[in-house]
Amino acid sequence: MDLHNPHPPNVGKMDLQNPLPSDSSANDRYGFWNLSGELRPSLTALKSLRYLDLSFNTFSGIPIPSFSDSWQNLQYLNLSNAGFGGVLQYLDVTDYDLHVLSAENLDWVTGLVSLKYLAMSGANLSVTRSNWVGQLNKLPHLTELHLCSCLLSGSISSPISVNFTSLAVVDLSFNRFNSSLFWNDIQGRIPSSIGKLSNLKYLSLRFNNLTGKIPEFLEGTVNCTSVNSFPQLGGLSAEFKPVGNLKKLVVLRLSENELNGTLPDSLQHFSELYLLDVSNNHLTGIISEAHFSELSKLKTLDLSGNSFIFNVTSFWVPPFQLESLYISSCFPNSSFPVWLKSQSDIIYLHFSNASGSGIVPDCFWTMSANLKDLNASSTNYKFQTFTKTLSILTGVDLSGNNLDGKIPEELMKLAGLVVLNLPGNHFTGQIPESVSKLKQLLSLDLSSNKLSGPIPPSISSLSFLGYLNLSNNNLPGEIPYKGQITTFDPPSFTGNPALCGAPLDVNCTVTNSDNKTRRPNKNDSNNGFIDKWFYLSIGMGLAAGILVPFLVLAIRGSWSHAYFLLVDKTVEKVLYLAIKAATHCRNHRHFRV
Repeated sequence: MDLHNPHPPNVGKMDLQNPLPSDSSANDRYGFWNLSGELRPSLTALKSLRYLDLSFNTFSGIPIPSFSDSWQNLQYLNLSNAGFGGVLQYLDVTDYDLHVLSAENLDWVTGLVSLKYLAMSGANLSVTRSNWVGQLNKLPHLTELHLCSCLLSGSISSPISVNFTSLAVVDLSFNRFNSSLFWNDIQGRIPSSIGKLSNLKYLSLRFNNLTGKIPEFLEGTVNCTSVNSFPQLGGLSAEFKPVGNLKKLVVLRLSENELNGTLPDSLQHFSELYLLDVSNNHLTGIISEAHFSELSKLKTLDLSGNSFIFNVTSFWVPPFQLESLYISSCFPNSSFPVWLKSQSDIIYLHFSNASGSGIVPDCFWTMSANLKDLNASSTNYKFQTFTKTLSILTGVDLSGNNLDGKIPEELMKLAGLVVLNLPGNHFTGQIPESVSKLKQLLSLDLSSNKLSGPIPPSISSLSFLGYLNLSNNNLPGEIPYKGQITTFDPPSFTGNPALCGAPLDVNCTVTNSDNKTRRPNKNDSNNGFIDKWFYLSIGMGLAAGILVPFLVLAIRGSWSHAYFLLVDKTVEKVLYLAIKAATHCRNHRHFRV
């Protein structure tokens, strides 16, 4: 690639990415689009170049040219998967092969003063030690920095004057820092100097062993929109106190830590908050209406795995409309949250393992026509009736409750239901015959109830059913062992003393014409899928297949003549080919002799 022109064009963007990377579907055209060879210094004549993309070409291991720092206006450079090799001298982006490219220092990047985006993830920067901080500090317009898995180690030094005020995204994950960001085994406190990143919008501190108070590093990050912390290698242990001035925060995810204390009242001021997840910590205390007074944009709320107490009035109407709510194992000894009836957009609702008490009001079933996933297993709440058909609902899990009475017919009207789990309750009566209407059902668990009456034969028509558990009930009679039922083993039916027939090793008692009882086995005609109608259909099919053609030939003389003429010609042709083959073999043997 060369540009020999005394008056070079005013080029601002060069997109030379190979649109057909080498793969099995593009081998024939790959050479046509692929760039190779070398990059000539004449490219430095493009003084206005702001965008250069050479990714997915094949430069056969040549080093990145040393003149790349001549592009003073360059804002975007993509050399990923372009085949550059050797010691990294000037610039690279993500190295998917990990650590093939390396650099002794980052001095070469300091000349790209207009650079806004720098991604070197996967490059080997181990020999730069902690000097990389001071070198990158000379890029005043840098907004995104990605140095994931660069073998960086040691401490992160603090430059005399911080020039990172424009940084919005920082990714230093999968490195070996031992000082005080995602998956680095960092210990100690998070430095408060991070709070000087006034334009910070996203910060990930997952999988570390951080300690200290959360607000110490968030006080100045007023533009931060996402705080992401999933430290599962020890956990972030701190007291959860007011978290500064994060007015633009959109996502706050602090789950799977060891946070203690209470949920701060200052959360109410995060008016842009879309997702709040503090699940599986050690948080306690009272959650009041004040916590949510300004969170009108909240869509996902996960408070599960803590020990909160909801203290709101019975007529409270939240300012938000949630789509996902997870409050499992969360509110001990609390009454059912009546405010749920106002959440008409709810899609995912989990409140399992709730030790609260009280009655679930009828209005609960009318709150949302969008509800798809309901998990209310192992709760102490009492459900009264199902008064609304939630036509979009795909999963219902009410296992381990104290539900009694008959299985509601309303459940059988949920045409889109895929999972129906009702084990561990006190349901009585028969399994509804209308269960056959649940054509999409994949899993049906009615075990450990007090159901009686025979298993409805219609259940065998559920062709998608992959899991069935009717054990530990009072179901009597013969199992309708046909259709989909034949795919299930005995454990699906055990624990029903009066149940018999295949697949159980318990024969059913029947009465014959002499009023004598006998114990037929599971191969009897009425006890399996193959019965007299099956054999009768085989005989009728065989007879029809043989007799119908002969009847047609007997009635239609012209068809009979054509048919036998075709047979004669076919036989003659076969005989001719056989004679020809025999003659050829005989001549061949004679020739060899």
